[in-house]
Amino acid sequence: MEEKTKEDIIIEKGKSLLEMIDTEMVPHNEYAGEYEKLLNNYTKLNKQFARMMKLGDSSLKSSREKNQKTVSIARTKIISSYEEQRNLKKQLLLGNPADKKKISNLEKLLNIAMIKIDFLEAKVKK
Repeated sequence: MEEKTKEDIIIEKGKSLLEMIDTEMVPHNEYAGEYEKLLNNYTKLNKQFARMMKLGDSSLKSSREKNQKTVSIARTKIISSYEEQRNLKKQLLLGNPADKKKISNLEKLLNIAMIKIDFLEAKVKK
């Protein structure tokens, strides 16, 4: 059995009070008609509120599902980009063989140039 909401309790109390007014247990006055109108309007508003809450819940559920799809797509993209970065780092650590050959050739040329500079400096000093 579901619990009664505050609004449902107010409606029940209003109906019982209206029945008491109609059965002459409470002295009948001119406000009975106005009270009945108020109770009917409150009941309508409560039904509208319940419908709006249901619509809100269903739209919230659909937006959660859309957000879940977006999050999963973003997660896969991030993970794939991390994997690509790892692969690039591995390749950079290993180095390109052509680059290593260029570096060794440049080192040899630098050593030859240094020897020539030393030779020329020694020649100038003499």
